[in-house]
Amino acid sequence: MNALVLRFRRYWFSDVSDGWHYAVFRVLWSQFHFTFAIYMFYWNYKEMQLPPLQYPGVLSVFSQLSVEAVLGMAVAHFVLAICILAGWHTRFMQCAAFVSAVPLLFHSVSLYQNHYVFYLLVTLYATLMPAERFYSVDASRMKQKLSAAAYRAWKSAPVPVYPQRLIMLQLSFLYFFAGLNKLDPVWFARWSATPELASLATDPVVAAFWMQLVHTGVAWIPIAAVALGMLSLSVGIMYANKYPLIALVAIGMHLSFQFMLPIMEFTSMCMSILFLSLFPLRNRVTEELVAVMRR
Repeated sequence: MNALVLRFRRYWFSDVSDGWHYAVFRVLWSQFHFTFAIYMFYWNYKEMQLPPLQYPGVLSVFSQLSVEAVLGMAVAHFVLAICILAGWHTRFMQCAAFVSAVPLLFHSVSLYQNHYVFYLLVTLYATLMPAERFYSVDASRMKQKLSAAAYRAWKSAPVPVYPQRLIMLQLSFLYFFAGLNKLDPVWFARWSATPELASLATDPVVAAFWMQLVHTGVAWIPIAAVALGMLSLSVGIMYANKYPLIALVAIGMHLSFQFMLPIMEFTSMCMSILFLSLFPLRNRVTEELVAVMRR
């Protein structure tokens, strides 16, 4: 048991990284703050008529969201997206973006059928990142406030990787349940009637290849391969910083999805997250031992 606890602590809390790729991730993820701000406007006019989820007592406020409230949330979310992209009061704005998006989640069951929950959880974990150290208004303000030596020390200080681990774990869950779902024959029958398969029929090369698989009775093979690939990645992605080839395989998978199923919105979301896994991590304990030995 002690060995397991030690391995857990080493995996989640011993590794450190440079802060600049967190800042790049902040910029990449900002596009989805804008996307979901626009989605709130769209939802207001397309899905507001759907029956809301019902809650007892004080929680009933989530069931009573008005059109004006959702419009206000959308405007606020758009402004917050600008602030996060610029890196102005970054941590506070990221927290505010998460909080401002939560009421709509509790209002409508339709949001559980898209990537809104995934976006919310990754945004929550991103608030734990020191993503303001590079490419931000916060960094410029800190440069004016600190001496040159103190500013360099603040900017180059190692950052913990547990926020990144949490984000990768969320992606791992996505891969696991998506892969598991694809092994269910009922899923294949249901997917056959969706716009995703219809979009395949519009591409002459992909459609011809797919119809050949159907006629020969082996259409299940690529589906099974994707399912097994996702299940494998659900484990492997947690070690992609050590083995970047795993991240490259995942990127290739998403690019192929985008080529065949361009309406799949989560491709760019996953690609932004996979960017984090392309950089090797450093072990804090090892660095401290090396520093002691050099003395």
